[in-house]
Amino acid sequence: RVSVAAAERSVDSPVELSRSRNGRNMELALKPDFEQAVERLEAWWHCEVIDRPCIQFTTAKDGDFPPMPDREHATLRDRWMDVEYNVGRAAAGLTRREYIGESFPSYMPNLGPDICAALLGAELEFMPGTSWPEPFVEDWASVDFTPQYDSAYWQTIRDMTALSLDMGEGRFITAITDLHTNGDLLSAIRGREEICLDVMDQPEELRKAIDAVGAMYEGMYDDLWDPIRERGQGSTTWMSVYHQDGRCYGTNMDLAGLLSPAAFEDLFLPIILDEIRFLDRSCFHLDGPTALCHLDTLLAIPRSEE
Repeated sequence: RVSVAAAERSVDSPVELSRSRNGRNMELALKPDFEQAVERLEAWWHCEVIDRPCIQFTTAKDGDFPPMPDREHATLRDRWMDVEYNVGRAAAGLTRREYIGESFPSYMPNLGPDICAALLGAELEFMPGTSWPEPFVEDWASVDFTPQYDSAYWQTIRDMTALSLDMGEGRFITAITDLHTNGDLLSAIRGREEICLDVMDQPEELRKAIDAVGAMYEGMYDDLWDPIRERGQGSTTWMSVYHQDGRCYGTNMDLAGLLSPAAFEDLFLPIILDEIRFLDRSCFHLDGPTALCHLDTLLAIPRSEE
């Protein structure tokens, strides 16, 4: 993980950062020292240390627990789309863990990494542990980049978020789902081989598509962040980073591992910078060793751009 959006304020001593927007303390029954963890995590965002480095790990909790909630489903799709089943199992599982250091209990609504592609009409093929989109774009000029928030997939994420907020009140944090945006969204609807060819064969048409999906980002994020914020919670995601008083996220582009540094910087870095500017806190996820060729580009982002 590469931090590319550290805040400018320095943290010289422990401060009260773990209060919600309406002034309430954020207290979690499953994490009694959550406020102290938030203070250390906020210092981490500023590249500072309050009293010790941040650490995160969980262990199984001792004790007898009731059986995990279970239900029969006719298909994998039915299982993935069952809101009560998935949130209920996650909530039950969170009670079975001890949260050490700056780890904290959270549930991320999830239908797989390409939920954003579903906003543009992609169908998802579900497997036991993940889902894959079915690419459908033959010509960039034919794509309608208007997000379909009434999609059954997106509505399921909304419903999971709402139920998690209800079930987790005072117990655990509700995370924002895994948003694969920018080049990953485009490769999901076009296909990775095809988009790599587009980089060489029709870069200007691809650039128009990049601009179009970039314009979707703020709306997608806030559609899920707003109900979380309104309940007084901070923002988190699969990375287990946290920011109490604003938007945080792990920006990423897995497609970068297939691109040259020149293509990445010319075509895709601007849209990534737009995402970083929109967020209050962010760190960039490099997906695999082939993405390391872009590390120098990311670390060279001027402070004024963060």
